Amino acid sequence: MNRRIFLIVLIVLFISSSSVFSEAISIQAGINVFNDPRGGTASYVEFPFLLKRFQFDSAPVEGEDWLRGIISADLYLSDTLGNKIDSAITYFYTKADNVWEASRKDVELHNKLALYIEPGIYEISLEVTDVVSGKTGSFHYGQYVIDPLISDSLCMSDIELAKSIRYVTDSSILATSRLIKNGYEIRTSPMGVFNHSDNYIYIYAEIYNLDYSPAKSDSFTLTFQIFKGNGEPYFDFGEMLIYKPDSTAVITNRFDYSSWALGKYELRLTATDLSTGATTESAQKISIVSLPTQQPDKISISYRSPLDTASMETKTNWIRFIIDPSDWEMFQTLNDTGKYAFIIRHFDDRDPSPGTDRNEYLLDVISRFNYANNNYSSLAGVKNGWSTDRGRVLLKYGLSDEIKTASPPAVMKPLQVWYYYSLQGGVYFVFEDSQGYGNFRLVHSTAKGEIYSGGWDEVVNNYETDFD
Repeated sequence: MNRRIFLIVLIVLFISSSSVFSEAISIQAGINVFNDPRGGTASYVEFPFLLKRFQFDSAPVEGEDWLRGIISADLYLSDTLGNKIDSAITYFYTKADNVWEASRKDVELHNKLALYIEPGIYEISLEVTDVVSGKTGSFHYGQYVIDPLISDSLCMSDIELAKSIRYVTDSSILATSRLIKNGYEIRTSPMGVFNHSDNYIYIYAEIYNLDYSPAKSDSFTLTFQIFKGNGEPYFDFGEMLIYKPDSTAVITNRFDYSSWALGKYELRLTATDLSTGATTESAQKISIVSLPTQQPDKISISYRSPLDTASMETKTNWIRFIIDPSDWEMFQTLNDTGKYAFIIRHFDDRDPSPGTDRNEYLLDVISRFNYANNNYSSLAGVKNGWSTDRGRVLLKYGLSDEIKTASPPAVMKPLQVWYYYSLQGGVYFVFEDSQGYGNFRLVHSTAKGEIYSGGWDEVVNNYETDFD
């Protein structure tokens, strides 16, 4: 019996010593500074880290049929002389149904530590310990500068890159998850590394010192740009218009990077306060890497949207008469990236089949646009039919249910009447060719918001029998 116990002790010691002297725990770690001036002089600094579960030993849980791993993480903040200033610690557990499940190499463990730190220069290090085996790993940030907070001008936090972000309403998750910030559960990619086989990069950021008053409705804009590692522009996601919720705003978004080549990139996020014109920018590095098991890319043919190939002038002409006048005024104040984003959003919001490659609404607008150019242009070879009165009505209201034409007596000019029987309970538009060259101008309509001249109702009624 004693011999058996002795053998068990030797086995346990062997396993423990093997774990201790095996390869150190690998850690991905980062720093994100949230320098909200409302919190005083100290910045709220997060230290997210990512671990692979297979690196940690698991042990049976008494009375349970699953395995548990126990991990501790210690963060140390010191001055440049090595004097410890502050620290943070967390313990957490892993769970696996069996040893095979515990050895899976694709399971990631996301966690973070956080401190409030005054401006200054610091030495920072993170140590992770496998409590079951005693194995350790460390990540040294080296010297890091925490800048003084800005309280009198527009500024932005660091951009936090993540593999997933979701808004949480479950009170139990909100109370227990260390990954929650402002109601969002953020599974960070601490070093900005993303596998090429995945699809989306999520971002989180905060904007401070917006010119805000509850008495007025006001907005700010955001632009998202991607640059290659050498600084060359790679992709511009355009401009977003966002209403100010307060003097501070939380920004979340995601980008599809599945078509990007492997390599290093930089994301630049720029915010502009429209009421003051103030601008602030933040940037973050991104690396797209390949998995060892990744298969060679397959050749495929995909549909390319007209929005990708048409010029900005053409896209602007598509929407000129189909958006509200107030939206048109705002659209004219945007730069090209903002205009592109506006146009994309307009057509995406009205796509009747968003899960497919083709946007039927977009194709219908383009069809009307081309028809107007081919049939209503003033001169051969001049594609301006979209801007004529008939082109505008066609783009805005679509194809009419019936068109009647007439050539009244000499005192009158050639007429066209377009009837829309299901629009506003039934309306019509009267176009007159005042010069006899085929350039029909809108002179009267019964549609709301269109030009109205009561005398034309009588003309239409009197000469309706002469219409073809």
